[in-house]
Amino acid sequence: YESIYQRVLEMFEKGVVDEVKLLLERNLDKSLPVMKALGVRHIASYLDSSREIDAVISNIVQDTRNYAKRQFTWFNNNFISEIVSTKKYSKRFVSEIYSIRLASFPSGDFSVVDSNDTGRSGIIVKTLIQFLDDPNPTKIDWRIIKNKNGDYKIFDIRVIGVWMAQEQRSTFTSFLSKNNGNIDKLMDRLRKQLDG
Repeated sequence: YESIYQRVLEMFEKGVVDEVKLLLERNLDKSLPVMKALGVRHIASYLDSSREIDAVISNIVQDTRNYAKRQFTWFNNNFISEIVSTKKYSKRFVSEIYSIRLASFPSGDFSVVDSNDTGRSGIIVKTLIQFLDDPNPTKIDWRIIKNKNGDYKIFDIRVIGVWMAQEQRSTFTSFLSKNNGNIDKLMDRLRKQLDG
């Protein structure tokens, strides 16, 4: 849960209070989904001076943890046995997606700019690639995690601001939504893409 705490702090550093303030100024109906987003009501109470910022952050972290627990429970109850039985396809699919996307970049000079150990969520290594045909370097961040054997591995890659795992998760979610949550159809599609 350290990653949730760090993410909430990052949201505050990047101006979530100002975003909520602008949202509230629009006087939207409180029943709209955007007004029910995690943290909005807590930040609103801070803005009307009824709460301290530390309490607001703590409540947002707790609400996010609770939401994550519900998601994990639902996921475990609905998909875990299917995913365990098709783990090789999932790993292979994600690996191929990464290699295809990264291979689309032309060759260039690679440099490590910074690294930050974020605790349990891994180490973020920030890099720049300077391509010969582009004066602006491309930012690529790498989330590195330590596995059970103590070896480090690449867990996720952020290219031009988009974490690839998040993008794939969105693609999977969209596919499942269009297929009434049928995990078998998703696994069949992965098998066809990888074996076809």
